[in-house]
Amino acid sequence: MRKLAIFLILGAVLMALGVSAAVFTTPTSGGTMKSAAYAFNISDFPTTHTNVSGCAITCTSGLTASTITNGSTTCTNTTSNATSIRCVYNTYTVTDAADYACSGTCYNGSTTAASSAITSVTAIVDNTLPVCTHSQSSNTEYGPDQTWTVTGINATSATIQFGSNPTRTMIESPADTFTYTGNIPETIYQAVTAITSDGTNETTCTLSSVRINREMTGVQIAAAVGGASSAEKEAKKQGMLDNPILLGAIALVAILILKKKK
Repeated sequence: MRKLAIFLILGAVLMALGVSAAVFTTPTSGGTMKSAAYAFNISDFPTTHTNVSGCAITCTSGLTASTITNGSTTCTNTTSNATSIRCVYNTYTVTDAADYACSGTCYNGSTTAASSAITSVTAIVDNTLPVCTHSQSSNTEYGPDQTWTVTGINATSATIQFGSNPTRTMIESPADTFTYTGNIPETIYQAVTAITSDGTNETTCTLSSVRINREMTGVQIAAAVGGASSAEKEAKKQGMLDNPILLGAIALVAILILKKKK
């Protein structure tokens, strides 16, 4: 009983000193922040902490290294006795992610006066959808060591899958361009599927009827050479027929052969 009494007294003293934390009413934990003027709403200040004049808020994403920093000058009171406050920030200036850890401190009178910490929450910034566009084409043959490229504007990661084979991770370089180079098994794939992600949304793009053929390059070269040879032979043949001297010589030889046979 004695220990309990001590704890109760200590709690009362801490409350009197304004040590208890204020809370975010928006965003909530797991909530989404998306606005050119997103409102951080803070309330539940200690009873001794009235006339709140401003809050300094920071939200940081470990996935993207993006940071929201909101100075106390952008905050306005939302109640007559200033026990609630709203601070505005443009979330479109940071990258989408689902791990923005938000915390802060609110001040009573000025940034050097009595202050109250804000209980931390983890929220989501979801401004855009990632783009997904293949550089390769459907109904086309490629070699097994082809470099596959996907444009992924607003994306932070991408994968590619050939048919039912395991999903492969693509590499981003340069920014917004994802590539994969590997030994793809030879066959006809009815679907080559890429998925880009910005950490909060995914976009899928798919190629159809893609054939992986190890001999593709050799076949194409042989066809090109064969076509060139045929064209060359035809040109030579046409050139012979258009030469009157040559035709005359051929005719004379034919006459001599006929006379000799007689």
